[in-house]
Amino acid sequence: MDIEKSFREKGVRLTHQRRVLIDTLRDAHRAMTAQELYREARMAWPHINFSTIYRNIETLKSVGLICEMTDGIGNTLFAYRDEEEHHHHLVCKGCGKTISFDSCPLIELKQVLDETGFMPTGHRFEVYGYCKECRKDRV
Repeated sequence: MDIEKSFREKGVRLTHQRRVLIDTLRDAHRAMTAQELYREARMAWPHINFSTIYRNIETLKSVGLICEMTDGIGNTLFAYRDEEEHHHHLVCKGCGKTISFDSCPLIELKQVLDETGFMPTGHRFEVYGYCKECRKDRV
């Protein structure tokens, strides 16, 4: 994904703080809470503060570089959104673990989309339940 182009198209400046947050989420290969993102980003830039994280999360969402989801136990998570790596999530309501999967349920809607003439521009798909470890505790 061309990060600079994404910012230019939205008329938003790519600051050093935003670059640190994008790189942190991209390199993590997992969704993070704002607090986790803050801790990880401080390794790259010790002077970053928590309010900077929150302000820039909204900007990065509007540019389309990160997505927001919940972990099934009430926490909001943020993940790098790579258009070349289309995936969805299984979210454990027990431990909050998020598992990515590549198959896309939107393909199953092709007939409905063709019949209605609806053209989706994006979507989010999360399945909530219990991971293998948490299922053991529920039996």
